[in-house]
Amino acid sequence: MAAKSQVVELANQVGTLVAGLLEEWDKRPSEQPPFDSTVWSELATQLQSATELLTSLTTPPASFVRTLQLRHYDLVAYQIALEFDLFTAIPIGLTATLPAIANHSGLDCGRAGRTLRLLALHGVFRETEEDTFGHTPQSTLIAQDESIRSALAIQMCEMYQAASSTADAIQSVVKENKDISPFAARFGVPIYDYYQKHPEKADRFSLGMKGAMELDKDSLVDLQNSYPWAQFQGGTVVDVGGGTGHVSRFLAKTDKLHSQDLPSVSFAVQDILVPQTLENTTNVKFHQHDFFQPQPSTPDAKAFLLRHVLHNYEDKDCIRILSALVPALEAQGETASPVLLINEGVVPEFGELSARDLHLTLRRGDLCMMVTLSAQERTRNQFQSLLSAADPRLQIRGVYGSGVTRLIEVHLNSGASTA
Repeated sequence: MAAKSQVVELANQVGTLVAGLLEEWDKRPSEQPPFDSTVWSELATQLQSATELLTSLTTPPASFVRTLQLRHYDLVAYQIALEFDLFTAIPIGLTATLPAIANHSGLDCGRAGRTLRLLALHGVFRETEEDTFGHTPQSTLIAQDESIRSALAIQMCEMYQAASSTADAIQSVVKENKDISPFAARFGVPIYDYYQKHPEKADRFSLGMKGAMELDKDSLVDLQNSYPWAQFQGGTVVDVGGGTGHVSRFLAKTDKLHSQDLPSVSFAVQDILVPQTLENTTNVKFHQHDFFQPQPSTPDAKAFLLRHVLHNYEDKDCIRILSALVPALEAQGETASPVLLINEGVVPEFGELSARDLHLTLRRGDLCMMVTLSAQERTRNQFQSLLSAADPRLQIRGVYGSGVTRLIEVHLNSGASTA
């Protein structure tokens, strides 16, 4: 239950944060807030967390439930807007009449208008005069970037449909001892098979992943700045399951990895499929490898990186992936054993302090993994359990970063394995 002192503290915090935002806005006077300001972004995130918590503490329970029972219809509006291209029906910087929007989208005026008006209440679109609509900063961002529209469409369309089958999938596990993801329960096939059967959806999924990475680009900056990558100069970081190598290419551009006196850090990107369109560069090379198979020896390997791999798999498969790495983590003669780096969301342990916005993102991501792959996000202790099951010598030495995605540094301790 909320204590009065907590409500007062949050109210004061909100006032302080708003004052800070206005001060930042005054530095660059304009009609629109300075959204590109790092200071603005940090203050706005704190304000969002504080106001959400303050609202949750002061909203009467009956009001909360009344809102909750209809909240999913907001997602219905986003689904309609994305599937019928309402975002691109309105020119950026201009307005469009409802008949023109309906003609562009293929919707009738009634459904188009009802959708736009619900979204406008959330600050997405605005009705400038009756039956005439324009963009807001939020809808502009979505309208001008197809990859971001695709990222949202994936969630609002097939993932939303899959989420509605979550209870059915869990019932299958309980009643039939049949482990099936909600996605497979909804569409009849696992997610990867679904996209193989529907190439147009697969194209949107690929583009959506690009958009999701763009929205999450701060995590790459955090990965770059929070860990001493320069210690690997003269060696290779093996990016296991690295896909198209966007992480390795980003890290390879880090200025502090290049020195006139020391050789650069090289990156070897591994994945089960390597598209022919990917070209090797001086510091980034591509190799085909199935991470369920034993990791081939890389003589100059100083680190093996697993980014957003383990959260796609159940425990037993994670243990297989980690076990396959152990031979390559053995010390090579007089050379020190390479480091294993796991770049994943790290869910807070019970009682561990965490920023509310980060914690919410992790918990939502955890259910996303449940719905799509019957997989999960994990705590530090859960990661250590997986590592110990793969080989008791694998021990976490540290966790780096301050964002949703952290970097877990793992060492293979000396001594005989009991695995």
